[in-house]
Amino acid sequence: MMARARGSWPLVGALASAAGMAATVAQIVERIQLAEDPHAILSCNISKLVSCTSVLLAPQSSVFGPVPNAAVGLAMFSMFITAFAVAASKSSISVGLGRGVQFLLFFMLGFVTWFMWQTAYVIHALCLYCAVIATATVLANLAWWKVTHRRLGMESLLAFGYWAMLAALVFYGLWH
Repeated sequence: MMARARGSWPLVGALASAAGMAATVAQIVERIQLAEDPHAILSCNISKLVSCTSVLLAPQSSVFGPVPNAAVGLAMFSMFITAFAVAASKSSISVGLGRGVQFLLFFMLGFVTWFMWQTAYVIHALCLYCAVIATATVLANLAWWKVTHRRLGMESLLAFGYWAMLAALVFYGLWH
């Protein structure tokens, strides 16, 4: 069994995951508006540079086929909130669950890094919701590491980091 989490890191992780989840829900709502009316003016369109429409209409926003990236993010963030709630409740977290969440967090970190690069340098537009999701992912990764680092150790962190970088390179190869 994993040691109980101490401090405020589970709360930080849960709040970051909740912010990421809220941004993915907002992004899904905006995407539905675009599906209903391709000429809809979205609330997050501020300028030509900060334009959710450009990002949401790009093929990179649906890497998993017909499932938008935001739907995958919604599932991931809901799982992260649950994991942080377990950690905050002072319950023991199994090593398997800890490593599974760590792997998914690293995967998300690699994915949002790739996606933010795509929005900036390929799509040439930035999405405010994507920026919130990326920030939430970074904070959730930090919080999970702080919650679990004593039990999982640096070796586990590095191993999953390598897998996350490999996943990011695969996504890069798919779209480059």
